[in-house]
Amino acid sequence: MEFREVWQRIGELEGQTFRTDRGEEFCYRFRKTYVVVSLGGVSVPRTNFEKVLKRRQQGDESGATPVQGQRFISAILRGGGIDTAED
Repeated sequence: MEFREVWQRIGELEGQTFRTDRGEEFCYRFRKTYVVVSLGGVSVPRTNFEKVLKRRQQGDESGATPVQGQRFISAILRGGGIDTAED
């Protein structure tokens, strides 16, 4: 799956409830180049979604330096049914 398709899917999921690994529930507002998470109004840029997705596809997520909003990104990718194993 190409990233533009992933980003489109993330846009379609706007307003749904997701849960982080810590059990925090949140939803988000989708914007053209970022999402705004309901917990604390955190803005997570599109580029961070790209970084996390690339790391997952390479199997390199655990040892990498975290990016802003990573726990939210992971929850959205996981909860949104976005298959990160395929290109």
